[in-house]
Amino acid sequence: MSLEEGPLKEAAIFTRAVENVFRKLIRLLLGRMTLVKLQEMIRLIFVEEAELHLKRERPGKNVPLTNMALLSGLDTRTLSRVFRELDSRTSVFQKTSFLKELIPESSVLDFWNSSARYREKEHSRPLVLPIRGDYPSFESLVSESCSLRGVTANSMLRELVKSKSISVDQKHETVSFLQHRYMPTSEEGYSAQIDIGFAAVGHLLDTLLANIKENKAPEDRYFQRTNWTNRLRIADRQSFRLTLRKFLEKAEKDAVKLMSKFESDRTNEQHVVGGVSMYYFEDDN
Repeated sequence: MSLEEGPLKEAAIFTRAVENVFRKLIRLLLGRMTLVKLQEMIRLIFVEEAELHLKRERPGKNVPLTNMALLSGLDTRTLSRVFRELDSRTSVFQKTSFLKELIPESSVLDFWNSSARYREKEHSRPLVLPIRGDYPSFESLVSESCSLRGVTANSMLRELVKSKSISVDQKHETVSFLQHRYMPTSEEGYSAQIDIGFAAVGHLLDTLLANIKENKAPEDRYFQRTNWTNRLRIADRQSFRLTLRKFLEKAEKDAVKLMSKFESDRTNEQHVVGGVSMYYFEDDN
């Protein structure tokens, strides 16, 4: 009996999948993070997630180190040391914020484009705002939509103008909304693009985890599809990219319109994050 036909089939599938994901992740990390630091992060995150998994299985009860050892492959002495490390740090992985904290510029544009407080009632479009002053103004918009410390209306204005997301009328000291998508232009923006990309990867894994749960009816599974061709001529690559880009841009606009029908003006603890990701890919390997 071959490996593909035996009881280790699932393990083989996961091994190939993890190798594929890790290889591409490591290509990005080379020169940016050492193997030692990557191992440290994986160890801490793995132990955190293993503990959460066991707590969900036995709510209200302590998690035995022996059970943790079985899941993690670490001995109990090493596990005790890892738990001490976890207790002594402020984990960036415990943050529950979404893109709002990843890129404040996106948060401002989204709030301006979706909140009734900053839209014209008659034409249902974002208001033209005075740059400074009390509500409604660009200054009040930044104050309401961005919770990060140190972000000022002036710095936000400069970045959004550079990215061509807004336009400024210097004569009347007003600012107009141009597009809801923020494309970073600085080195900090480059890092933010990485944050957004990995957030999208994480959301794809969330969808995968939700869909492989046992006893989940087909109609309850999240939509998950990938389409590609392996017969694309190199000479047609640019035309292929442009054609699919136009298609995805239209699909994005349609998705934003649909999602806006379900959005509340303000967020609270009763709200959850839901959406779709769209991207084009090529694989030369």
